[in-house]
Amino acid sequence: MDQLLSESGMRHHPVTPMTDSNLLRLMEAQAEGRCGLVNASEIDRGATVVQDKLRQLAQQDVRYAVLDALNEQHLLTQGQALKDMKLVTGGSGLAIGLARQWAQPGHSKAQAAGAPQGAKAVVLSGSCSTMTNRQVACYRQQAASHAIDVARCITADDRAAYAGELSAWVQQHADTNALARWCTPPPNRTPCNKSSASMG
Repeated sequence: MDQLLSESGMRHHPVTPMTDSNLLRLMEAQAEGRCGLVNASEIDRGATVVQDKLRQLAQQDVRYAVLDALNEQHLLTQGQALKDMKLVTGGSGLAIGLARQWAQPGHSKAQAAGAPQGAKAVVLSGSCSTMTNRQVACYRQQAASHAIDVARCITADDRAAYAGELSAWVQQHADTNALARWCTPPPNRTPCNKSSASMG
């Protein structure tokens, strides 16, 4: 269903509430510096055009860029254009294009990393998005889970001891890929959730 970002579950995010559907304004409100746009029509013209636009924005002292993505081909083009950049952030869809590029011959780092080895792991979930909360609810039916007390994580005289407690809990559940989480759906959030998030 089509829905404005400001009307989605992300509007309740305690750290970066999406109260504006314009990502450029949203970025500028949450960071320092100007934000520019590489629009869908530019991405349709290929990776070279995207790279040229990013250079143009940089010359205009634009510090961040939002890239449109309306379909999977846009993500693939972005991956090709961004594969050699030092820092790229984005949603999980961006990984589609980047992974395709890094899997190409000549990108030895991706090949050297290899496939997962099947070792034990712990899943850490800190996102407060509606989708993540649904995924957490599903995962909790399959593995042990533990709600993290964020206030204890950021309290100087308690965090070392608390880290030990969390580590011990993980070891006790080493037979499963346990889940450690901190966020809860909006109706159930406690003041601790909100205050600690604002400090993060």
